[in-house]
Amino acid sequence: MKRTFALALSLILLMGIVHTPALAAGENADGKAWTYDNSLIVTVNVAEEKTFTPEDFPEVEVEELYVFGESATDTGYSYDILLVIDVTAGWYYMTMAENSLKQNPAVVKIERNRFAADYKQRESDVKLNKPEISIKVGESANLYLASALVSSFTVLPFGISLRLDPDFTVTDDYLLAYGLEMQNDNYAVICDKNEFGAADYISILNDIYSFSEIKEAEIDFAPLAGNSLYEEWSIENNNIASLSIEGGIEDETGFIYRTATVTGISAGTTYVTINHGGVKDTCIINVYNNSGDVTGDGKVTSLDAAMILRYDAGLEAFDDLAIAAADYNGDGKVTSLDAALVLRYDAGL
Repeated sequence: MKRTFALALSLILLMGIVHTPALAAGENADGKAWTYDNSLIVTVNVAEEKTFTPEDFPEVEVEELYVFGESATDTGYSYDILLVIDVTAGWYYMTMAENSLKQNPAVVKIERNRFAADYKQRESDVKLNKPEISIKVGESANLYLASALVSSFTVLPFGISLRLDPDFTVTDDYLLAYGLEMQNDNYAVICDKNEFGAADYISILNDIYSFSEIKEAEIDFAPLAGNSLYEEWSIENNNIASLSIEGGIEDETGFIYRTATVTGISAGTTYVTINHGGVKDTCIINVYNNSGDVTGDGKVTSLDAAMILRYDAGLEAFDDLAIAAADYNGDGKVTSLDAALVLRYDAGL
């Protein structure tokens, strides 16, 4: 009976019902993205082996379901299941879904989908000391990390552990149908690791977990090698501002927790980005000439003074660069005094 399974599976393969997964990481068979905001991983304990469907979770609107782990327990069986949730009701629905699933007595653990491409970014908190700065041409400002909490979980799947029925003989067709090759009696790996991601492993396990020959299956992860923290700084346009990095703490991966000095070169807007341990934050850099040139035509004239008066009277809207240029005396306000000073400048006084 057990050995007839291999022949039956081979016939199914010939009919094209089972196929080798070829998914991009973070996508399911329909191409739907698995994101931090639309998917959960739940661990379910039941008394007997079973095949799960979305109807097993009536508390939430489950669009798709993938079982990617099965193991025997003292009282029955434990399953790891990825639930893709319908979140069209709004951003708050995920919190509602988590609270609803807690009422299901079979659900023993709930967590956000750690296989999602944006999991690490969303679970981390890397923030620069300022989200935006405005500096004059020739002036400088410092940027540094105000907070740096980086999620340590990195998805590095490299194999699948399978505990098989001892009477079952694994055939090449059985493995190759899922892009697997057996390394020993209880361990299989993906044949082409470069093309497979976490979604492929989940798809494989979802396909095979219901086979009676599989007594246990789970994804194995490679251990992280050394410190995963590193730090990279970049600026979008170095014609508007320059970026220099110094200080910090040195470890085996280089310097981290450094200070960046941004110096204005020419009027305009650019962006400085820090990549700290794979998590990014960006600061907007506004560079201005505090010269009264609110029109940006390179000259300071009575027209600029008139524009400042209109702004002071609420008749004109300025962007951040124009406001900075209009504050001629640098007192942090744009008033008729700034217009008067611009007129004096234009008159050569």
